[in-house]
Amino acid sequence: VSEVTVKNAPKELTDVPGFNETVTVQQTCSAGDLDLLTYSTSYNGIVDTSCIPNTVVPDDASKCQTGKMSPILKGYKTGEVFNADLVTIKKLLQRFGAVHLNVEEEGEEQLLPITVLGWEIDDGAEYWIYTQTYYDGETELVWIDSDDYDFTGLDATVFFNGASVVRAVLSAIVATVVIPALLLFW
Repeated sequence: VSEVTVKNAPKELTDVPGFNETVTVQQTCSAGDLDLLTYSTSYNGIVDTSCIPNTVVPDDASKCQTGKMSPILKGYKTGEVFNADLVTIKKLLQRFGAVHLNVEEEGEEQLLPITVLGWEIDDGAEYWIYTQTYYDGETELVWIDSDDYDFTGLDATVFFNGASVVRAVLSAIVATVVIPALLLFW
């Protein structure tokens, strides 16, 4: 990424856990304030590449090529889980969907971001399915045998909104009330 455009970022931020003061957000892309990008995207949402392509830097990032902006993930929240293992990652996948991890790659100096999409079992072996984005911008879909990587001590990030929380609550109700009631008829 050579350029990031932030539009309509909040002028002040008071919802940072652990802060007892208001943080003034500079309207720039300097490294320090770029860390606050998630707050802007949560407030405004993001649009897909049919609206604003990611193949070129647009002349005006506030105008959608297909007409009206229809942001997705507006109002989302992020949750972080530290020191996660395979069981924890599976639970996060089942509850929230894709899970973002930063993993160590042999021979690399920096952590590589991956997004775990799920897992499958084939001939008794468990495979994890994830996307990996390299520093040159290339992304690939990867299947890895869970025995070939140490999935312990990982820091995970999940994205969710009010709908996913309601979905999780409804799932818990179904699991604890409806399913046992249905079993009475079999």
